[in-house]
Amino acid sequence: MFPRSVLITGANRGIGLEMVRQMLASSAAPACLIATHRSGPGSGSVVSLEELKSRHSNLHLVQLDVVSDRSIQSAAEVVTGLLGDTGLNLLINNSGYAQRTTCLGQVTSDSLLAHFHVNAVGPIMVLKALKPLLEKAAVAASSKSEYGIQRAAVVHIASTLGSLTNACVEMRMDEYRASKAALNMLGRQVGFELLQAGIVSLLLHPGWVKTDMGTEDAPLTPSASVASMFERMAELNKEKSGTLIDYTGRVLPW
Repeated sequence: MFPRSVLITGANRGIGLEMVRQMLASSAAPACLIATHRSGPGSGSVVSLEELKSRHSNLHLVQLDVVSDRSIQSAAEVVTGLLGDTGLNLLINNSGYAQRTTCLGQVTSDSLLAHFHVNAVGPIMVLKALKPLLEKAAVAASSKSEYGIQRAAVVHIASTLGSLTNACVEMRMDEYRASKAALNMLGRQVGFELLQAGIVSLLLHPGWVKTDMGTEDAPLTPSASVASMFERMAELNKEKSGTLIDYTGRVLPW
């Protein structure tokens, strides 16, 4: 089910950590699964990943802060050393940040910039740094597999809250929603360029999930969300590239 190599950002908690767990538990686990985390080795937030690494030789932990160009470049160098000429088959841009605001009076420039940096700028900078590895994978598999995650793909964890069509008074979260709308645009635009290089892309909404970000009020468990998202990723092809969908496969309005 899973390709030879996968990299997941923000993999030390929530949806990212559940992705790592399910991939490792699969009989078709990636030969090289790279889980990135912002905090340094040994920190409390990385304990779960380190425990998994102790039992799975195919899991590699790489420190990566998506708001730091230096950290992104350093991580890209480490990943290149791990993968070499075989390249990277699947990049999952999962890192995210959200704070709740209920009115214009609560919005600050610092908060807006922080949301845009993590949710929109960071994923594109990570993709830019790892694009050469995705291109290597696309070339290596060009005669062996169709367009899809087995060849070369990037999946951005998006949100229906980034839909301009679905903007509403009831769910403000202005900074988060605006930054996810920006990710939608950037992911869509960059996707055209990626497709020319044999790399497919997808903007994928995980649903409202019980995580630190989603809170316990959410109706969906990380396990159910991730299992469904993996099904959607497996279905990704050239025709579906660049679309915005949710974990059930429903096409979402921009």
